[in-house]
Formats: sequence, structure tokens, C-alpha cells
Amino acid sequence: MKLFFNIFGLKIPAYGFFAALGILVVLVYLKRQRIYKTLDFDTALSGLLYALVAGGIGAKVLYWITDPSSLAILFDKGYPFMERLQMTFSGGMVFLGGLIGGLVGTLLFLYQYKLETLRTLDIFAVGLPILQMFGRMGCFFAGCCYGQRTNSCIGVVFPEGSLAPSGVPLIPTQLFGVAGNLLLVAYLLFYTRKTRESGKVMGWYLVLYSIGRFILEFFRGDEIRGLYGSLSTSQWISIPLLAMGLFLLFWKGKRELYLKRG
Repeated sequence: MKLFFNIFGLKIPAYGFFAALGILVVLVYLKRQRIYKTLDFDTALSGLLYALVAGGIGAKVLYWITDPSSLAILFDKGYPFMERLQMTFSGGMVFLGGLIGGLVGTLLFLYQYKLETLRTLDIFAVGLPILQMFGRMGCFFAGCCYGQRTNSCIGVVFPEGSLAPSGVPLIPTQLFGVAGNLLLVAYLLFYTRKTRESGKVMGWYLVLYSIGRFILEFFRGDEIRGLYGSLSTSQWISIPLLAMGLFLLFWKGKRELYLKRG
């Protein structure tokens, strides 16, 4: 595990490397998707950009909410303004904030391009766990989002300089996230092979991801994630996301059908 990779003499952050790799894989998926003939690659790419920008904003805002001290530094006049600005916008992000922001950005994109909402959301639903899978791999190399201490055989010891406590075995919650999202991608791709009602792919993503995230949070050991009562910020957010997913799955309103074409 390492914070940076040296590639052709360049020092590249491990998290950024895997995030970029995840975006590349999503672009390949969008290029090859055949769910809807009405959504061409260029339009899908525009939607991805909307989602990424809004998702980045949402991920950062939720990080500030879970760790208010990371935002308070902006108002600490003991540091030069530009240094305060850099410290405020550097550091962590929270994926669920990115998910909410990404959905908002996608809805803005759908409104501007006047596309059918549920059908388009189904396409991007497959890309979400792909991004999360690579993001969690980046977390593992950086050492963030680590698990609780453990004496079991699955414990991972992070080196000095990692964001995780070094020298003690920790539950590799990041790798659990990678595995869970990989299974989720496989299921959603299998699910889209047959004729489906619009909105159900996104519904299954929200249901399965929110349940998995809610459970995984019990094994997290990092403190900078916000605890309200007995639940973390991510667990509280997972509850309405689960309700939203169930609504999409069982809503009997007017829907269009799509058929994936090879």
C-alpha cells in the first residue's frame, strides 16, 4: 500500500490514479452500451461530466459535514488565505455525498437534454459501482476508510506513512467494498440482459448498495465519518436511499420497456 505511484517519473496519488482508471472503465462501458438507441456516446459523455462535477461537489460538502474541522480551517486567520483555501479543499471526500450530487447533476443533464429520466438513470446506474469499486481500491492503497482492529486472519497491516494506523492488523473494509461493488456490477449487467421496466436497474443499485454500505459501516474504524446517535452519517443517508430504491422497484406507474441489443 502506498500513497503515491511513480509512473514515468511522475508522482501520482494512488487514489487519483484509481479514480481516473474507474472513469476510463465507465467511458468504455458507455461506449459499448446498447440499452437505448436514443442515447449516443457523446450525449452519455456529457451526462457523465454533469454527474462527475456535481458528484465531486456533493462528496466534498458531505466530508465537511462529517468533519466540520476540515471546513473551519478556512476561517482560521492564523494561516494565509491561500493556504487556508488549499487545506480546505484538499483531503477526503464521502462517496454517498458524491452519489447524491451525481444524481442531482444527472437530473440537471436530463432536464437540459430533455431525455427520459428513468431509462437514462439505468445506464448510469451500472457506472456508479464501477467508480466506487476503483475508488475503494484507491482507499486501500492510501489507507483511508480503514476498518476496526482485528486479530483474525483477514487483518491487514498498513505501513508507516499510510492514512491508516500502522503496525496493527485492521479489517480491510476497503477490499470488502471492492468485492461488493464488483458483485453489484456483475448483477446489474446480468439484469440488463433481458427486457426490463425503466428505473429498475437504478432501483436495484440503490437497494443493494445502501444495504451493503449500511452493514459495512459497522466494521469501519476511522473516526472522521460522523456519528449521530449510534449510526454514522453514511448509515443515516443509506436509509432514504434504500427507500428510494424500493420505490423504483415497486412503483407501478407508467414505465417504458427497454431491450438490450448486442
